[in-house]
Amino acid sequence: MPKVRLLGQERQVLLSKMRRQLSAGNTAGGQVTAISCPDCFGTHFACPNGREVITMSNYELLVEILRSQVKPALGCTEPGAVAYGVARAKELLGGDVKELKISVDRNILKNGMGVGIPGTKERGIVFAAALSLVIGKAEYALEVLRDVTAESIEAANDIVKAKIIKLDLEEDTDGLYIRVDAIGEKDHSRVIIKNSHTNIVFESMNGEVLLDREQSGSSPAAVPEKSNRKSKTIPFPT
Repeated sequence: MPKVRLLGQERQVLLSKMRRQLSAGNTAGGQVTAISCPDCFGTHFACPNGREVITMSNYELLVEILRSQVKPALGCTEPGAVAYGVARAKELLGGDVKELKISVDRNILKNGMGVGIPGTKERGIVFAAALSLVIGKAEYALEVLRDVTAESIEAANDIVKAKIIKLDLEEDTDGLYIRVDAIGEKDHSRVIIKNSHTNIVFESMNGEVLLDREQSGSSPAAVPEKSNRKSKTIPFPT
């Protein structure tokens, strides 16, 4: 059986998953205890009666969690995640995007500003967003820009030169955060990604909430121009 080393957040996800499974299983309502094992690569779990009920070497469980945590990506995940959000906002809008407003957390900004975009000689978040307006398909997730061509690169550069894309630093947020507002002639859409690169938690169209995974119920969404979060505009070269 393959041995898999999980570190940091992935390990915590695994442990939480196992505890939930055990809580639903035959542990007589007792507390589940994690025990380090020097004879294997991970952790065993036992219930109060001392009977071992599951181990981290459960191959099927590892595969399930790895599939949920690992996603294929084309190039750096930061501009890819922004491009994914742009593609989804564009699809919700269903028409030409006249203005694009993007707000990201510090890490997305820092890691994405100077990286190359695969299949092109261009760099950075703004170009990735422009290219996504041309060819982006949300169904491809972090491979959203995989259909790049010479013609699409030229069209994306024209969008960048038109300065319809505004990139802001989102200062009032913790963890991964991407907000995309796509504004058309009469309509506007909003997409928010949080915590992981493909985790869309919010979608709205013309102020109507279509998806909200953070709050129960639905309420009118703020229009793009009236977001109450603190942000700072980032200039970019043209």
